[in-house]
Amino acid sequence: KKRHGTMAALVPPQGAGAGGAVHQPWFAGAPLTRVLAAGTALAYVLFETSHLHADLSLDYDRLTADGELYRLLTANLTFGTVAELLVGMLVMVPLMRRYERELGTAKFGTLVVFVNVVATFLELCVASSFPALTDVRHSGPYPALGAVLYLFHVYAPRLHPKFFGLMGFDFSEKSLTYIFALQAVFSGGMGTLQPVLCGAIASWLYTSSILPFGKILLPESMFGWLDTDVPQTLAARRGRGAARGGAGAGAGGAGGGQRQRMAPNFGGGGAAAAMAAAQQPPPPPPPSEEAIAQLTAMGFERQAVIRALGQTDNNLEAAANRLLSGA
Repeated sequence: KKRHGTMAALVPPQGAGAGGAVHQPWFAGAPLTRVLAAGTALAYVLFETSHLHADLSLDYDRLTADGELYRLLTANLTFGTVAELLVGMLVMVPLMRRYERELGTAKFGTLVVFVNVVATFLELCVASSFPALTDVRHSGPYPALGAVLYLFHVYAPRLHPKFFGLMGFDFSEKSLTYIFALQAVFSGGMGTLQPVLCGAIASWLYTSSILPFGKILLPESMFGWLDTDVPQTLAARRGRGAARGGAGAGAGGAGGGQRQRMAPNFGGGGAAAAMAAAQQPPPPPPPSEEAIAQLTAMGFERQAVIRALGQTDNNLEAAANRLLSGA
């Protein structure tokens, strides 16, 4: 159950815990996802009103014969139809928000860039080797969709294996996401399936423990302009070295890595540590037997389950990911 270091940070977003619900903007902690979602929607409106879909899609014949290399970039900007837009965004945006919060904006942004570059290269290789399979490539950020679906499939645990039943078969809560994902993935046949698969392969390459791609990280300064949810972001980054020794320890008990990324540290170790200590909530109550039973049913030892629940404020999903990551 040991996970690669790149994905060890994949702790699901904290919801309502023992201390009560925390109300935040929906895109809080995921500024890049907000920009990508807004850009995809606005690009669709622009392409649709200007009738540019055909001129900007990934047409392999025009790409090779006419040298229209710009199609490599524009093909992934937005979806080609309103149905693809609605279903694709419904599946992709919540998953992108989730994994940006868990990885951090810089790491997640690096993943998005890596996936688009590698997936485009893989698509070109498939097109040159099997031209019959790539007659019509649907426009849309399908590589990014494939990437987050891969993360969801591999790293999101099934917390409720019998969430609902149908015709004698039991389905987990993850099945709801898969149902909508299948609609998006197969809506255009090979024209949508191929880029999704290429995106999933690129995501695997980046997160694989046997390959070095996970060490790639774009400079955080590239994404600094996106951090509008938290004030004084640049000042917090300048003081990060000192803050790790102070507020880092306090933030761990207050909600883990996600809150540490969302809340900057405003200065040196002593003052920041005192502020973090003052804001720590009271210790959570002991985990319920129901929560313990659900995790032990997944194959984990009881003591490890109790310890993980205690370290995550009795958040069942966060404890499951902690156990899966071997933390």
